Amino acid sequence: MKETPISRSDAFSGGEPSGASPRQYNMFTGELDDTRTRRQKQLDRERQQPVQQPLFSQREIAQFGVRKTQIPLSPHTRLVLVSEDPRTPEEKERDLQRAAEEQTCQMFGQDATPDDAQDDSS
Repeated sequence: MKETPISRSDAFSGGEPSGASPRQYNMFTGELDDTRTRRQKQLDRERQQPVQQPLFSQREIAQFGVRKTQIPLSPHTRLVLVSEDPRTPEEKERDLQRAAEEQTCQMFGQDATPDDAQDDSS
């Protein structure tokens, strides 16, 4: 019977090709045991996770020796945030009219119904 030589890495991995399984045969039970350290297991899990590709290269992100240009401002310059209203002039007028109507009180206890409608019902 001819014996085939087993490489050292295959002998430690239980006869399987290196990199395929980090388990070894337990000589008492005959089962395969995972003999990796906690750190090795963690690194293997991290390697199996998908890795997001960077959007920009490091060279594009940080350019050493380059100064940002600044807006020349005099001490008398005042920067103010201005809010812009996207509504049309007609929409602004309508909203102003509605706000005025909401704040106006009814005079003399008048109802919203016209006088003609009250006369017909009596």
